[in-house]
Amino acid sequence: MKRSIVLWVTVILVSVVSLAYSQTPAKPTEAEPRIDEQGSHTANHATSRIRRVTSPQVAEPASGTWSNCLTVNGVAYISGMVARDNNGKVVPGDEYEQAKVIFAKIRNLVEAAGGTMADVVKITIFVTDITQRKKVWRARREVFVGDFPASTLVQVAALAEPSVKVEIEAIAHIGAGAH
Repeated sequence: MKRSIVLWVTVILVSVVSLAYSQTPAKPTEAEPRIDEQGSHTANHATSRIRRVTSPQVAEPASGTWSNCLTVNGVAYISGMVARDNNGKVVPGDEYEQAKVIFAKIRNLVEAAGGTMADVVKITIFVTDITQRKKVWRARREVFVGDFPASTLVQVAALAEPSVKVEIEAIAHIGAGAH
């Protein structure tokens, strides 16, 4: 009697598991693109690749530290940039001058990724003296037109060294901006 109960329980469990497995939708293969809500074909996330983007106008960090710009699925993630020249020296000047240099670096990286500044959707600005924010905003107005990117401004106690007054990071959806 005990054996037949165990046998029946085993048969029922195998049947339930088999039925559940047959109801699980198959994952798309690399050859099968996903279709989004608007009916457009999009990249399969399983096949998305992270790509490092470089620009000759923007010095690369030391190997094994960070990447200036990475893209995945058409989104460029740009690390916090500071106003250093290609020799690693901090560019002299106030917050306005440093922000201009930084926005030029961001532009070079976005363009190297295949986009324009109109594709930038988010920037985060770090300053050491928030009372000087209008200088950074002046530089920002010279770079962006129309729909400004979402923006966060944060005062920090210090940046990489005392002469660095501004650091800016950005996110761009390549090809999504008005051109």
